[in-house]
Amino acid sequence: MELTQDMTMEQRVRQMLEATRPPEKDNIEDWMGLQLVSCDPEAGEYLVRGKTAGWMRNAVNHVHGGISTAFLDQAMGCVCHCQKESAEVAPTIEMNLSFHRPVLIDSTILMNIRILSVTRHLIRMSGQIAMEDAPDKICVSATATFYCH
Repeated sequence: MELTQDMTMEQRVRQMLEATRPPEKDNIEDWMGLQLVSCDPEAGEYLVRGKTAGWMRNAVNHVHGGISTAFLDQAMGCVCHCQKESAEVAPTIEMNLSFHRPVLIDSTILMNIRILSVTRHLIRMSGQIAMEDAPDKICVSATATFYCH
């Protein structure tokens, strides 16, 4: 996968998200089914769709909090990676989460991703997960800082 300078930000994010889905499902990113729904690069806002599955359940039959965290980390990381043309990797430096409502299994989720600030090596972002059928009811919210070099 090569991100080129002549690609739009939308093309870069779509390609990055699709690259996390090889044909065989042998890692967690493969099972997320991430898709870019919309983007506004000038405003730094991105909407990403994902799919939860039964194997993601916790003891009370909701998506495990660690899996919700992984969804946001993966979606924000892809946007971050595309933000810096020369970035080889975009590791998460820190992430703070708040859990407001359960994320349901076997459902479609929407992740609102927003770029808050960009410096030479750091990108600060926020993200929220909501169920697709209730997009105004936030289930999980997060802020995170990624390192890009």
